[in-house]
Amino acid sequence: MTLQPPIYHPGLEGVIAGISSICDVDPETGGLLYRGYPVEELSVQATFEELAYLLFIGRLPSRADLDAFLIHLSQNRALPGQLLTLFQLLPASTHPMDALRSAISMLGCLDPTATDHSHKANLSKAIHLTAIIPTIIAAHYRQVRGQPPINPDPQFSHCENFFQMLTGQVPDGLIIKAFTTSMILYAEHELNASTFSARVTASTLSDLYSAITSAIGTLKGPLHGGANEQVIRMLIEIDRPERAKRWLQEALGKKKRVPGFGHRVYKRGDGRALVIKRFSKELGER
Repeated sequence: MTLQPPIYHPGLEGVIAGISSICDVDPETGGLLYRGYPVEELSVQATFEELAYLLFIGRLPSRADLDAFLIHLSQNRALPGQLLTLFQLLPASTHPMDALRSAISMLGCLDPTATDHSHKANLSKAIHLTAIIPTIIAAHYRQVRGQPPINPDPQFSHCENFFQMLTGQVPDGLIIKAFTTSMILYAEHELNASTFSARVTASTLSDLYSAITSAIGTLKGPLHGGANEQVIRMLIEIDRPERAKRWLQEALGKKKRVPGFGHRVYKRGDGRALVIKRFSKELGER
């Protein structure tokens, strides 16, 4: 009997590690489905809150469902005082993702239900984290700049609240719509690196906060979510449109990695890019 050598899968490429009804990616067409709905349609027709409900519960909400969900989100946005103390103790140079990772870890310490693994408890914690993460990001941003935190306002949507907590005002409708669309497009992407790391942590029966802390640490990397940060650094370096072509030619000549050109899983382009492109063009012209 001849033993076959083990098959090596670099980066676990091609390995099926789980099956999900939440999201489906088609690498060939660039299509992306959330609970069976094309993300292009959701990004145009749904609010972020409706999208979050769909992902969490498995169906689009009725008016009554959505009203209850909005109240649940609103009740979970406030920041515990301990987190403000944490931000004061962190060095001013702390990366925002490191501050977020640390804050989520502290939330786990503050939650007496952290080790309750029931579906009901985990769903409640997931909604709490969805609601409070924008508050955490905005509060840390203002702390670093010597500004007092701004409390969430129940009259504003999830995305509107983020801007008013960050800057003290809500921008015009185009910016809110662009940001909301971006939030919807990035809400889910099957078993990506950060989701995988969260699932590995959760599979040990660790708590949800530990799983999300693992995910944030993974997402920070420049080969994953941190690529967005590298795109901004690239644009700052290029500085002017007329310098773009020469910069790109020089980068390719030096075999530099050029961030921002789609997810590696897609073979014929990322369909999400087509949705956000019109906002990028309109905001750029503005």
